[in-house]
Amino acid sequence: MPSGVPAALNDEIEQLLVDTAREEGTKAVVQRGMEISHRFDPDGLELQEQIAKTRRWLTLTQNHDGTVGLRGMLDKESGALALAVLSPLAAPAPATDGISDTRFPGQRYADAFVQLCQLATPALPDVRGERPHVFVTTTLESLQNKIGCALGTLDGQYHLSPGAVRRVACDANIIPVVLGTNGQPLDIGRATRIIPVAMRRALVARDQGCAFPGCDRPPSWCDAHHCRHWANGGRTALCNLCLLCVHHHDVVHCDGWNIEMIDGFPWFIPPPWLDST
Repeated sequence: MPSGVPAALNDEIEQLLVDTAREEGTKAVVQRGMEISHRFDPDGLELQEQIAKTRRWLTLTQNHDGTVGLRGMLDKESGALALAVLSPLAAPAPATDGISDTRFPGQRYADAFVQLCQLATPALPDVRGERPHVFVTTTLESLQNKIGCALGTLDGQYHLSPGAVRRVACDANIIPVVLGTNGQPLDIGRATRIIPVAMRRALVARDQGCAFPGCDRPPSWCDAHHCRHWANGGRTALCNLCLLCVHHHDVVHCDGWNIEMIDGFPWFIPPPWLDST
C-alpha cells in the first residue's frame, strides 16, 4: 500500500491498483502508487529519491585472469543519464552483406561502456604528470605475429594474446624499450604517437567516420587502423590508414577481413566464409 494513505481508503486504493495491474501492467502500478503517495505525503517521494542517491554504488572487481566484473546501482537521475549516453553507443551496428549485428544487447552495452571510457580519455586530468593510459608490454616478434612469439602483458602482469596486442597497437603511443638478457630495461625511447594529430585530421576528412561498409559511426568513435600492420612494415601514412569504430576494428582483426587501398581509399575484402568471390 502506498505510504501516507489513510487506513479508511486502503480497500479502495487496493482495488484501484489491482485494476491497474490487470489493465496496464506492473510498471503502471508502481507509477500509480507514487502518484497516490504524493497526494497524501507530498514530501515522501523526494525523501525516497534522497535515500536512493545515498545508496548508489559501483564496484569493478578484477579477477585473477585480468577480466573485470561490474556491479552497481544508480539513482533515477544518474540512471537516466547513463542510459541516454550509452544507448546510442549500444545501438546495433548496420548490417553488412545482409548479416545483422550478432552481439547480444548485454554485449553491445559492454562495448558501449568501453567506448565511453575511450571517448572520455582526452578530457581526463593528468595522473602524476601523465595522461591516463593502459600500459602494455610486448615484444617485436609478437607485434609481427611470428610463430612462437611471447604473450603480451597488461598492467598487473595479466597476459594478453598477440592478436589483442596488435589491436591495441593500431592507434597508441609506442615507447620502445631495450631489454637486457634478464629482461631488465636498459634504454627507454621517447614516446611517439603512431598517428599524428594532423594525419588523423586528414583521415577524418577522407573517411568521415568508420570506413567499414554501411557503418555510420562518427570519427570520435573510431580508431586509426593500419591496413598493413605497422610491425610488419606498414607505413604510418594516409595510404595505409583508415578509421574503424571499436566494433568493426575487432571484426577486421578477428574475422579475417582484408583492407586494400585503391585510388587512395580503403576497400574491404570479406573473408572466404562470408563471400568466397
